[in-house]
Parts: sequence; structure tokens; C-alpha cells
Amino acid sequence: TLDEAREKAEESGLVIEEGDEVYSADQEEGLITSQTPSAGAKVGEGTVITVNISLGKKDGVVPSVLGMDYKQAEEYLRSFGFELGIVKTVTSTQPIDTIVSQSVKAGSTASEGTAIDVEVSDGKGKEMKTVPTLVGLSVDQAKSEIEKSGFSIGSVNYEESTEYAQNIVTNQQYQPGSELEEGTPINIVVSKGAPEPEPDSGEGENQDGGDAGTPSDNEDGGQDQ
Repeated sequence: TLDEAREKAEESGLVIEEGDEVYSADQEEGLITSQTPSAGAKVGEGTVITVNISLGKKDGVVPSVLGMDYKQAEEYLRSFGFELGIVKTVTSTQPIDTIVSQSVKAGSTASEGTAIDVEVSDGKGKEMKTVPTLVGLSVDQAKSEIEKSGFSIGSVNYEESTEYAQNIVTNQQYQPGSELEEGTPINIVVSKGAPEPEPDSGEGENQDGGDAGTPSDNEDGGQDQ
């Protein structure tokens, strides 16, 4: 049920969101009949799982085969009067041969004998991770946070900054909260402090301490003839 799903999701750090109410090929009224992402998918903490609730069983309704091994799905579809159509392999984090999408949406109605095309996982996909906030951290803290979040440290460039103290991260390659494949390198920019002030040139001052531009009283040593 929806309540049971929410309780289980909370234990795993996930969030359940109620989707549509649809007729089901195999689930009684009030039970969850399908979900997105599908069961078995690798997701990060805080991911929202949308679930559709059954309005009851009904003939001619396409069942969900998401998360099933495609070889098992063939017999399963036939039990409801449908056929397994084209099987296409795609890169996914789910186990190899697991169905990750189907051409006819679960809960919709279709004629008997309709072929349902599916996409199955090659098992080579990488888990998605959430980019942490790095700006404002020290360079060592940022490196630690990058690795702890499942990413690798990319380039570290140093630039002058009047806003951030020395060795504080001023910019990061990807926005915090965005989703990236596990292991993706993240570049950061680090402050090397404020620019050095330019030295005073001293223009307009007499270097030897005398009055500038004042003629001597007697350039030739006297006025007497």
C-alpha cells in the first residue's frame, strides 16, 4: 500500500510521491501497480519515487514488466494476452537483462496479442550521485567532500579574489544539487588571496628633499659688476 511504501522509503532515505490511479492487470485496488524509477534502479538519497495506485484488476490492461528479467517477462506478458516484442539493449545501472522501459505504458489498455517492446539494461551504467556545495569550503575540505560524495577531484586552479580568503573555494564546475555519474571529476577554483596593492610611485615629490623648480638667487655667484 501507499503507507507501507512511504514507511519503507523513509528507512532508505527516499521520498514517495503518489502518481496516477490506474487499472491494473495484476494488482488489487489500493495497491501499488507501478513505480518510477523502477524497482532495482540505483538512486541517490532523497530521490523521489512516483508510484501509481491500482483501481482494481481489469482485462486488457497492460501489466508492468519494469524491473523484470526480459526472459521472465515473455511468459508473464503472455499470461495477460500480450506478446514480448523487440528487445533493445541500453546502458543502465540496473542489473544486466533487467527491463528498464516498455513501449506500452503499464495500466493502459491494448488489444489482445499486442507486442510490447522493451529496453533492457547492459549493466554497465554508473550510479548517479548528487553534487555537493563546495564554494566557501577550504581546498582540503572541498577535496574531501568531492570524494565522499562519490566523485573524483578534477583540476584545481588558483585565482586572486577580493571576496574569499586564501585557500577558499570560489567556484565549482557543476551546480550543487545536480546529478552526475559516480566518479565524474569536478573542477574547482580556489582563492589565492586579494591582489597585491600597487606600490606608490611617488610622482610629484622631489627625491633629494629640495624645492622643485626654484631658481638660485645668483646663478653666476653675484650681482656686482
